[in-house]
Amino acid sequence: MMKNLLGPKDPEGYYVIRAPRNLLSQVVNKYGDAIEIIELGDEILIRTKSRRVALQIVKMFKVTKPQ
Repeated sequence: MMKNLLGPKDPEGYYVIRAPRNLLSQVVNKYGDAIEIIELGDEILIRTKSRRVALQIVKMFKVTKPQ
């Protein structure tokens, strides 16, 4: 069920998650070296090779996402 939250890996083998910029500090503080960040204006792209980390970030986004 949780695997459906992630898309396929990119050609370099990373899971890529698009998230709002306001999650940047939370994600960096929690996952640090396990992720790469690409800033895109009001959004960020989070890249990680770890499926576990990617799923945890997606869950974090769903919990903090404004209703």
